Amino acid sequence: MTATTAMPAAGGYGPRRFPLGAWDIPAVLVLLLIVAMIVAPAADVVRYDPAESGRLLDEAGWGARDSEGFRTKDGERLSVLSYVDVYDHTARPMYELIQRQLRRVGIDLEVRQTDFANYPTASVADEVGLRRNGWPTPDPVRLWQNYDSAGGDLYALDGSDPNIDRLLRAQLVETDPHRRARILREYTDYVIDNAYSVPLLEYTQIFGVAPRVQGLTHAANSVPWFYNAWIDDRSGKRD
Repeated sequence: MTATTAMPAAGGYGPRRFPLGAWDIPAVLVLLLIVAMIVAPAADVVRYDPAESGRLLDEAGWGARDSEGFRTKDGERLSVLSYVDVYDHTARPMYELIQRQLRRVGIDLEVRQTDFANYPTASVADEVGLRRNGWPTPDPVRLWQNYDSAGGDLYALDGSDPNIDRLLRAQLVETDPHRRARILREYTDYVIDNAYSVPLLEYTQIFGVAPRVQGLTHAANSVPWFYNAWIDDRSGKRD
């Protein structure tokens, strides 16, 4: 699961750099749920370091504060807009936690909500600064579908980043699984190092079933698969 920080930047592609140390997150993280095989030990890159966040913000000219304690520059508040992910009914508390953590370093995260019909459009509008991305899938081809500038373009850069496109297209056609994994790791490192994505959590689900539940499995993208599930109230076996 990631929160994407890529937004339009004057003069070409690139994210507006928010300090990664503003988030309090685990040391070992899955960058994207859609790449379950690629685990990024990103402790040194995305460690919780509010002091360093403050230093970087001061260095970038956001040293002044308004009456509410938020950072300002030339009279403009450092504010970032995001919409709560409608596809996860537990998402709101996570957004509120991030909002509190960012406030500690003087960043105003404006959290809005919308409905299923409007979320796909609202969450990629130009004024949106952070978007939650990531979804389970059996193969990293989903990365190419979502983030290639000629595909889903969910980073929504002001222009394309040729390194992202190069790596996504290279892993798409690589037939050797080890070489493909190295390409995907390079992509993972690149988007973290350049603050296109900030790893937030490793998504887990736990399902408990009674012994009489038969045939419950998981689909290739890890979601529960109930198609062949049935209840045996007798011997636990079907006749």
